[in-house]
Amino acid sequence: MVKPREYASPAWAGEDLAGCTLFVYPEQGYGDAIQFARYLPMLVAKGAKVAFEAPAPLRRLFEAGGFVGTLVGAGEAPLGFDCHAALLDLPGLLGADAATIPPPGGVLGVPEDLVQKWAARIGAPDGLRVGIVWAGRPTHVNDRNRSLAPDALLPLAEVSGLRLYSLQLGHDGAAEAAFGGAVADLAPHIEDFADMTAAMLALDLVISVDTSAAHLAGALGRPVWTLLPFTPDWRWQLERDDSPWYPAMRLFRQQRAGDWPDVIARVADALAQSVE
Repeated sequence: MVKPREYASPAWAGEDLAGCTLFVYPEQGYGDAIQFARYLPMLVAKGAKVAFEAPAPLRRLFEAGGFVGTLVGAGEAPLGFDCHAALLDLPGLLGADAATIPPPGGVLGVPEDLVQKWAARIGAPDGLRVGIVWAGRPTHVNDRNRSLAPDALLPLAEVSGLRLYSLQLGHDGAAEAAFGGAVADLAPHIEDFADMTAAMLALDLVISVDTSAAHLAGALGRPVWTLLPFTPDWRWQLERDDSPWYPAMRLFRQQRAGDWPDVIARVADALAQSVE
């Protein structure tokens, strides 16, 4: 449970925002910030002047996306604001529900020169171009259940007609050690989520565990297959292979706790069907 922040101005409780400056801060991870940033334009539509604390690795996405409001740096606050709210509290404060989930990614963008740079780096299609991410942040409370060892994805490299690209950050050398030349490691060229975005735009599909990369691909509308543990995070619900949050996402769930080989086998079969 994240402790609410305290400021001299009050927390917003859902009252009229016309003419008010509302400071919104992302109190959880990067994936949460990507998922719930879609609610920021709803505040502007209600007449608020929105100041948003953008995590540094995400800042270029908001700048390029034409965010209508003020961006402040991580750990900072605007000089003056009338009220404040945590980002993940916005759906409840706005009275939103499953029927009124806004489209993803409306406030995210990427510089066009970066898109062209990454398109050139990845090159023309040589089969299905698939990005892979096998692990999340190690300090996450459920990381031991959601993350994989890279060699767990080796069956994907055996599917003909595709080219694998590692988007995995924070595991230097792991892609080469696990896959050798079967996977192109893009991580050394990725500085922030703008680079990650441009890379994903040049790929045909992203396969990721439940981490920020899955949220980013989903927010971009890129085809993304998300690998979920038997007991998933709340946002993925249960017994469905799609997500109301991301229309282009397909969910592959563990059918038995800890059984990742079965998940990867089903993913490999689906890949083989995709390249037929």
